[in-house]
Amino acid sequence: MKKPAAARITINEVDRGLWPILAELFGQSFDEPWPLASIENLMAPTGCWALIAEFANDEISYPCGFALARAVGDEGELLSMGVIPEFRRRGVASSIMKALARQALHRGVREIFLEVGVDNISAKHLYSVSGYVEVGRRENYYRRANRELVDALVMKVVL
Repeated sequence: MKKPAAARITINEVDRGLWPILAELFGQSFDEPWPLASIENLMAPTGCWALIAEFANDEISYPCGFALARAVGDEGELLSMGVIPEFRRRGVASSIMKALARQALHRGVREIFLEVGVDNISAKHLYSVSGYVEVGRRENYYRRANRELVDALVMKVVL
């Protein structure tokens, strides 16, 4: 009997044609959906790019995560990143972070910034183990689905 192939995670840059999938992944990853128009507006400026993660084996490939980023000069920013719940804790987010760093270096970026809610324990841990350090704080930056305001930590990694 043939042993089943191990699942693998692939991360690829995506173009405009796959942005509807990014909108769908965003809606599955967070409490509030993000319309396609919002992604189109966010990705319109020069220097923006998107990554999509797929979880695959020999039988199926399934989009399961994403990252939206931009580069201006030698600075980059992770605008948003998410993994749909059923694929969390399988290495998808850390794979996205590694691919993001590679893509950023390819674009001449030397440091990447991001904001994360102080209440997002999992994301803060992911960013810390990915080398990011806290460099600032934005008060009442996020409004949660329950209307509560939450501070954001500003974090940075030097590549």
